[in-house]
Amino acid sequence: MTPQDIDRILQEGIDAVKHGQTEQAIQLLIEVVHADENNEQGWLWLSYVVNDPQDKITALENVLTINPNHRVAQQNLARWQIQLTAEESDSTVAPSPQAVAASPQKTGTASDYAPHSPVESISNIDNIFQCVYCGAPAERDTRKCPECGRKLFLRRILSSRHTSYMLRSAIFVTIIQFALAVIEIVTFASIAYEGRNPIIAYIISTLNLGGFFGDYLSWSQTWTQALLWIAGIRIAVFLTLTVGLAARFTPAYYAAIGFMSFDILWAALRWVYKFLGPFSAIVDVIADIVGLAFVFASDRDFAINDERMLCQPDPRIKGGAELNRRARLYRIEGKWALAVAYWRAAIGQMPNRPEFYKSVAIGYAQIGYYQRALNALAEAHRPRPRG
Repeated sequence: MTPQDIDRILQEGIDAVKHGQTEQAIQLLIEVVHADENNEQGWLWLSYVVNDPQDKITALENVLTINPNHRVAQQNLARWQIQLTAEESDSTVAPSPQAVAASPQKTGTASDYAPHSPVESISNIDNIFQCVYCGAPAERDTRKCPECGRKLFLRRILSSRHTSYMLRSAIFVTIIQFALAVIEIVTFASIAYEGRNPIIAYIISTLNLGGFFGDYLSWSQTWTQALLWIAGIRIAVFLTLTVGLAARFTPAYYAAIGFMSFDILWAALRWVYKFLGPFSAIVDVIADIVGLAFVFASDRDFAINDERMLCQPDPRIKGGAELNRRARLYRIEGKWALAVAYWRAAIGQMPNRPEFYKSVAIGYAQIGYYQRALNALAEAHRPRPRG
């Protein structure tokens, strides 16, 4: 995604926020920060539309990571942290002595007080094919999560980063075809309107240019107007194909094959009816054949691959802090199981960060691993040596 695309999507997201289109705004702004994790405005506007206070805090923390002096983010972060702390304090108020006396006494470990949870299978928590959203068990070929119903495959272009030599050649040939079409229409128009001028007719006959332009003296006025319109359309199509192929727009691939095949027949038809000389017709046909060959050979540049989303960290991401940032991003997207995988990797890199344990505890709870959540919370509150 180019910087211009990111700016455009960011502006669309901001407009959606201003018009109260919350869900659309969240989708657009997440797309922005996913493409550019250092997009300050993307994180700031995302903090306005996400509902969970912790998600708001995450977005604002990312703003301050990018720009520590952002005053609005500082003020909003302080406000939401105070509110979240107050809510947590209200939920942990100690019960009155009367309530304690009236309640049945129960002894046991902390896990006894956890909500009812499924069997916490170690093999599943480490299963890279589990649902990246809810953590439900799944297989490699499972296309939709059996629990939450979300899609587990992404559609991606196989070769998304580099344009192949074949595609570059196809674009170059299409540019040549566009230039030839421009030359042809200019020459065609000139001859159509001035070809019967005695001087022009003498020059054309003397230089034997009929081999290029055809027998223009046999053209009727009706056909001349139609051919001029078709020539203009032909120029527009070649220009559109050039832009579409350069942008790797998949329909342009099929349109190029279809139009170049048709253009071969059109060149032959014009040759037969003497609207085009044999030399020009042969040049057009050769250009179309070469263009078709390069377009066919560039099929991998347009091939779409269904890529299975795996519940494992990207091995190219290094460092606990960066793993934590990516986990928080996936949390906002609702991919809790994937976020847990990243937080586990972050803890492996930086085991003395209590906030990582708190985050992974929330993630475990979201996907139903309550015992692991309790263990992570206990680890978060364990005293650690300073330094």
